[in-house]
This record gives sequence, C-alpha cells and structure tokens, in this order.
Amino acid sequence: MRRRFDFTPARLDGAHANDGLVDGPTHVGTERRAVSRLAVDLEAAWRLLGDTRPPQLVYLTDLSARGARVATWHSTPVKPGDRLELHAGGEPFEVTVRRVLGHCEFGVEFTGLTGDQRMRLVRTIGNNRVSPSGWA
Repeated sequence: MRRRFDFTPARLDGAHANDGLVDGPTHVGTERRAVSRLAVDLEAAWRLLGDTRPPQLVYLTDLSARGARVATWHSTPVKPGDRLELHAGGEPFEVTVRRVLGHCEFGVEFTGLTGDQRMRLVRTIGNNRVSPSGWA
C-alpha cells in the first residue's frame, strides 16, 4: 500500500519507484543514509589548514560521524576542496569542504580522524540525540 505522505514518483508501469523501501508501518522517519545525521546547535571555530590567524567562531547545525553543516555570521571565502581545521574543545578536527550552501553555510567531511576523535564524535552525537548537551 502506498502511503499518503510518500512523494516518490510512481514508475511508468504503475508500480511504486521505491518498492520495499517505503512500504510498511515503519517508513515514516526512516533514515536511508549510511550514517545518520543529527540536527544540533554546537559552537566551534574554523580556519584554513595551516593558517596562523585565530579561528573564526561558527555553529554546527547538522552533525554525523562523517561530516557536518557549518553556519557562520558572515560570508566565508571557502570553496569545495578547501581543507580546514575545525576547533571544538579538544584536538581540532581536519575537514574538507564538500559543498558551499550559500554565503554563510558550507558542508564539510571529516578526514583523517584518529580513533579518539571518531569516538568523541560518536559520543557527541549520542549525547545530543538524548538532549542538547554540547561536545563530549
């Protein structure tokens, strides 16, 4: 049975385009990504990798174990492929800009994570999934 709120297009033969993925009682709210994302409001700071200037304050609005969405208050001079340091309490994360989402937002992917950094991300995501609690 096709659900009323399912906006995926039907195939030409009349069958549902995503048969098996959205049918059934659990399709509402089911995430289809390999890594789940979490809407957050976490403070951090960034600067270009190797830059000696002080990092600029930003907020993360979306976080997963693979990347984040970064929001700033002013236009940022970044482009896809730029490598940045993302400072969030402990050891800075090395990230690569994957997408610029407007003048004041960009998406990054975590690169070269150590085991401790990965566990810190997982703990941060888990803690914030329960209640807003900042960085682990």
